[in-house]
Amino acid sequence: MKKVILAILALIIATILMAEEQNKHGLGFAGGMISGSGFSYRYLGENHGYQINLAGISSGYDDDKFPESMTYEGIDQNDIYTEQHDGRETFLNIGINYLKPLHATIKSTFYALGGAAIYYNSNETYEQDYTFDPSQDTFLPTSDIREISDKETRVNFGVGIGIVYNLTNNISLFVDWPLVASYNGENMDLFMAIPQGGIHYFFK
Repeated sequence: MKKVILAILALIIATILMAEEQNKHGLGFAGGMISGSGFSYRYLGENHGYQINLAGISSGYDDDKFPESMTYEGIDQNDIYTEQHDGRETFLNIGINYLKPLHATIKSTFYALGGAAIYYNSNETYEQDYTFDPSQDTFLPTSDIREISDKETRVNFGVGIGIVYNLTNNISLFVDWPLVASYNGENMDLFMAIPQGGIHYFFK
């Protein structure tokens, strides 16, 4: 998976370097299965174009601190009780699409596209068991802290068609209709047409 991410990053860098200064460069927001979701860069020339999306967020904290004792009211003192704390949640996605203009007017451009996006999700949880200690009349920890990590990496890729409409000289909306396939690390579990779209401000 690291090789795939590095390959996409290398392609993104090459894309930016190949873009000519006299062509349009747009920044904005977009979302879709093969485009990725978040901040978006789009270059659209007369013969070809590219779109790159990137977003990431990490919230929460590494909560591996548990109290030295716990008080459970109205419960069976012979049972084992498990305390659970939510840890850090992380989301990251990156995508790149290639655009091939097929027909252009003053206000719009119709194009074919193909691309891929990688989505990464990670959720951490911490647990510790407590049992009742009669000598202290309270529940004390009887296990080590367990870290449970739920991670998923998904790769979406596909081809389709799209149209960009110029609202003003600088602001454009686009809507795509790609046929998407999705790989979850073990098998292909999705194959269908899913729309995507976004908005960009173009610098001339």
